[in-house]
Amino acid sequence: MTTEFLSVACGIALSLLLSYVPGLKDKFEALTSQYKQLIVLGLAVVIGLVVFGLSCAGWASGLGLPVLECNASGIQQLITVIFQVAAGAVVTYNGTKYLHKS
Repeated sequence: MTTEFLSVACGIALSLLLSYVPGLKDKFEALTSQYKQLIVLGLAVVIGLVVFGLSCAGWASGLGLPVLECNASGIQQLITVIFQVAAGAVVTYNGTKYLHKS
């Protein structure tokens, strides 16, 4: 599993969870566009930091996750992961937002 695959898959899953899980969907849809974007970006940062933290702790390889380096190069990879998660979520949301409209 590559970091690109994992981050985009997490973004897709995040978007589908926010769009289709009962209760969560209603609360998310009631928010303004700016708050939705901030929530997705915040969750993308959390996902990226979890992957980075697991890598630095040495647990990522044991869990079958891609390993990020714990140095300046790893921080650059972390930033890339965050943007890929956010991009995956945005693309999925835009591609599916009309599917659940009545």
